Amino acid sequence: NHTSWDNKWIESNPEWYTHEDGQIVPPIKDWADVADLNFDNPEMRLAMIDAMKFWVTEVGIDGFRCDAADFVPFDFWKQCCDSLRAIPDHKLLLLAEGKRKDHFDAGFEMNYAWDYLAATRAVFNGGRRGPAQPATMLFEADSAEYAGVPQGCVKLRFTTNHDESDKMSPIKEFGGERGSMAAFVASTYIHGGALVYGSQEIGYPGRINFFRYVPMDWEANQDLNKEYTDLLALYNSIPAIRKGEMTPYPDADVLKFSKTYEGDSVLVLVNVRHEDTYTDTPAEWVGKECTDLMTGNKVILGDKVHLDPYEYIIIK
Repeated sequence: NHTSWDNKWIESNPEWYTHEDGQIVPPIKDWADVADLNFDNPEMRLAMIDAMKFWVTEVGIDGFRCDAADFVPFDFWKQCCDSLRAIPDHKLLLLAEGKRKDHFDAGFEMNYAWDYLAATRAVFNGGRRGPAQPATMLFEADSAEYAGVPQGCVKLRFTTNHDESDKMSPIKEFGGERGSMAAFVASTYIHGGALVYGSQEIGYPGRINFFRYVPMDWEANQDLNKEYTDLLALYNSIPAIRKGEMTPYPDADVLKFSKTYEGDSVLVLVNVRHEDTYTDTPAEWVGKECTDLMTGNKVILGDKVHLDPYEYIIIK
């Protein structure tokens, strides 16, 4: 969508940029640090695709995250993705930083789940913007985001990213460390790809403006770091979590669902409130001997399950 102001194209090919009153302009007024590219210019399009090919063929990268993808026309993304896919012997992941559904038609496999983040905030901390919404809102948001998304394509789910970290950390956003982890499980285990933005895995509590140097202790809070590591290890090692068919169990205060794939089933319970609660065990899980995947302990489920504030349980 844009380049820096010291990009060589500014001097060599100024016609590749958007002009107003004879001057190159940023994409929007608040983005004064970058210059807007003109996607009506066919030469610029080919130069952009050629530059992207360089990083694949000469450097060997595994894919691209394409910034501000919603601001770039569909026909360019189709031209670009087709050209990159035509490179032999290079399997690429193409991620669009945007939420337009035509990204998938253009050739991206993944884009950002902005609407699900909004629903997560409404469920966990709606009290700051009105009453907290029921956990079932997350099922509705998940279905709406995936409506019309082709098989095999994925919404990238997250509780923070480079833009959101400038507003507040997940620790503050979701009511403390336990709330931030409950929100992460609710975001990534239900249906989608998992994004961890550098700093959240050590529970950095402050704002991070990526235009400024923000020092942090990467050895801090290793228990939280391990918790993220363990959650992602389960995500990667258990196919049912990533691609199982989901069965929702409606509950206002507990996000409750199972994922089933090739005979394996995983039950996920997430207390979305800062108060302890009891929730009914799904009938098909009552009395079964199971394994708590985060502790390795064997458990037999009764009619109800007790959950501490913001506690989550993942059972196989």
